[in-house]
Amino acid sequence: MRRRLLWVLVGACLFLTNCVVVVAPSPLSNSAEVANPHRGSYRWNGFAPQPAGWPILDSYMRYSWRDLEPTRGNYNFSAIDAELAAAKARGGKFGFRIEAARTGVVGTAVPGYLVPLMQKAWYFDLNGTHNLAPDWNDPDYLGRLQALINALGNRYDHDPRVGWVDISGYGDYSEWHVSRWPYPSPTGAGKITSANANRIVDMNVAAFPHKILLMQHQTVVSDSNDHEAFLYALRKYPKVGIRNDCLGSSWFTTEMRYLYSHYPVVAVRWKQAPLMTEPCDGNFAAMAPQIAEFHVANIGNGNIGNLSTYSAAARRQWEADNIRSGYRFVLRSVSLPALVTRGRSYGVSSSWSNTGVTPAYDPWNVKVQLRAGSRVVWTGTSSLVLTHFLPGNRTVHDTFTIPTSVPKGTYRAVLIVTDPSGYYAPLRLAVEGRASGGHASDGSYALGTIHVE
Repeated sequence: MRRRLLWVLVGACLFLTNCVVVVAPSPLSNSAEVANPHRGSYRWNGFAPQPAGWPILDSYMRYSWRDLEPTRGNYNFSAIDAELAAAKARGGKFGFRIEAARTGVVGTAVPGYLVPLMQKAWYFDLNGTHNLAPDWNDPDYLGRLQALINALGNRYDHDPRVGWVDISGYGDYSEWHVSRWPYPSPTGAGKITSANANRIVDMNVAAFPHKILLMQHQTVVSDSNDHEAFLYALRKYPKVGIRNDCLGSSWFTTEMRYLYSHYPVVAVRWKQAPLMTEPCDGNFAAMAPQIAEFHVANIGNGNIGNLSTYSAAARRQWEADNIRSGYRFVLRSVSLPALVTRGRSYGVSSSWSNTGVTPAYDPWNVKVQLRAGSRVVWTGTSSLVLTHFLPGNRTVHDTFTIPTSVPKGTYRAVLIVTDPSGYYAPLRLAVEGRASGGHASDGSYALGTIHVE
């Protein structure tokens, strides 16, 4: 009945001037996931979606340095390439981290040729494994790390399938801490110096100027140079985002509140770069307030075991946590004229809500189009910038002009949110009425008809 009434109003307006039609799409239920890139759940280290069939676009893996550089200067990036192909097939992007140490999992994460070059490298036992501790300050270590990061940047910085890169090169699992390592070392090797920590940050950023980079933060207590490198990265590079693990733990809240209260640069970073995280257990109820308070963009789906073993209430909470994270754009209404004259300007007003907890972190163009069948005869781009759209409400007033080259007639008006690079499918809004068609999804939302004279 609502759609029928809309068409009646449009037909009547053809005989009037200054007639405005208001279209108000129905919002999706708050319990409905809206699968979009760089928000919500992502595939962590090869884990399948949990629950099965959950719509996940993005993925993330970690690689040992030795696997990527089997011999000096000879790189094997086939594992990364395979993940990139899979991400593209899903319509998402891929992020990665490079590890020079994986304590308790593998003895040597650096290439074999590098071990004898580091005179102060040393071995220690932990959790039943024999582990190499690199000398983080060794010139050969830093030089070869620079070569690896440069090779990765040269190959992937302009690859549209790469969505983000962790700043890699220091600490256990490249997490920027060595809190479990038995320092002082028997060889005299120490923790990384402040200058060399900053050097590693700089080399990562320089290699990936076109990508989102994430700086791991572990704790302000255990390693002061690690903490200072984190602050250095955020203060020097405004587009570097944050990675912090153990969402759902009390530690996460304590640590993030300390950072937010003591360092304004940390407290506002979510407004321009993402906070990505992963759980360390299955405390899903504790995640919900953290997602809201700290504006969590993405949650890895690992470290929780098999979701099917949890209670029904816990499974529902996990889903709600993933739905809540990131952005969620709701088109409330659009007001547009039913009759326009070519060559003259006219106004289109739209009301929006971002009911999520972050803005978008990729650029998008909000467009109004006139179509004759499937053919687009005119497109106008709205002034709404989704990367600046923080949680809340916004009304946008746009002025458009239909050129005289557009033939007179009656056209379908649609709204569509597109990726200016052409990589992503059109953005999904949290409203009903998304059109499907073509190879995947047309991705537009009907606004009614406009008569052009």
